[in-house]
Amino acid sequence: MGLRNIARAALIATCAGAASITMGIPSANAQSLSGWIGPAHVNGQSYLHYSTISNTPLYADTRMYTAFGGALPAYYFGVRSRLFLSGALCAINPAKYNTSPASSITDPTSGDCGPGWYNSHGFALAKDTNGFQQLITFPTDPLYWETNTPAPVEVSESERALRTNEQGQTIGSGEDAQSDAELPDLVLAYGTEGQLGYIRSADIPAPPATEDEVRNLPKVAQPDGTVVATQPSVTIPLYADDGVSVIGDFRIGN
Repeated sequence: MGLRNIARAALIATCAGAASITMGIPSANAQSLSGWIGPAHVNGQSYLHYSTISNTPLYADTRMYTAFGGALPAYYFGVRSRLFLSGALCAINPAKYNTSPASSITDPTSGDCGPGWYNSHGFALAKDTNGFQQLITFPTDPLYWETNTPAPVEVSESERALRTNEQGQTIGSGEDAQSDAELPDLVLAYGTEGQLGYIRSADIPAPPATEDEVRNLPKVAQPDGTVVATQPSVTIPLYADDGVSVIGDFRIGN
């Protein structure tokens, strides 16, 4: 961990200006916060990645880019942004990949779950010899989002905590999981109607495992004109803590 921290600090000192990252103590008046820059070296290629949270308007964004600015071929890397409200999932974007030579990829979420403290903590995806490697970004500090919609159900410490329910399922916040494989069976989340419940980690679509699968994904134009290969949006059930009773829906994507 010591070497990792040293490398991380060096990267931030070198790249913070170029990446235009704003960091600071959480504040209701802040407009944008970004987490630490994470380095990665996959299949001979060096990357940097980080997550950002903004309240003008509210979105969580994960960005991945080549360490030295060179463009990579199509279907080489991707991102999957996630937005958390007090440790509960508010939004997950489907995994998206570059479809033409590019040096970076980014994909902000949309929507919110009511007023409160949000943070961003997503995944970057890099082509490897046997498919794609999933890389977790460092989480951002929390940022307050003010809105006139009703306040959401408050998340308690016991709801965030990892535990086991009566059915033997692991349950709690997925914020600290380093990969999809480490998520609890039931992940704390806000439903489409503001309900606080849980989604099954098995219901979250896994990113494609091979380049052929990525190439066969639907192609969608982004607001900036770039075209990405993206997993389809999907609606999955939101459960009570018993993992059986359905109390609503959770939407992945728009």
